Amino acid sequence: MCLVLHYFRGSKETCEPWCRDLAARGIFAVAIDAHLHGERSVAGIFHGDNIASLGGEYSIWVHQTSIARTARDAGVVLDALARRPDVDASRVAATGMSMGGSEVTADMWKEAQDWIVQGLAR
Repeated sequence: MCLVLHYFRGSKETCEPWCRDLAARGIFAVAIDAHLHGERSVAGIFHGDNIASLGGEYSIWVHQTSIARTARDAGVVLDALARRPDVDASRVAATGMSMGGSEVTADMWKEAQDWIVQGLAR
């Protein structure tokens, strides 16, 4: 299974061609909306289309908040998918573009932390 994550100001729909390509290769692929994006967006969360404003403090806050929350949410999605009989939970991947790549990095860091904690608890 492969979790596919979109770019800043994108949505799960922007990942559809990527998911279809993975599915054609026999990979169960799923895209989710990042926190504050797509169907999870909040009206007015993005301040216009001025690309220069993306370096501003507010846009950075939205970006970083989206990454942190989506990393948390991705684990919930993957756990739910792992319970499906048509998903091989022993083979999991994640990919993303731009902000989605940062989310993948945060997901892997979170999962590694969980493995370490579980290992120490044994």
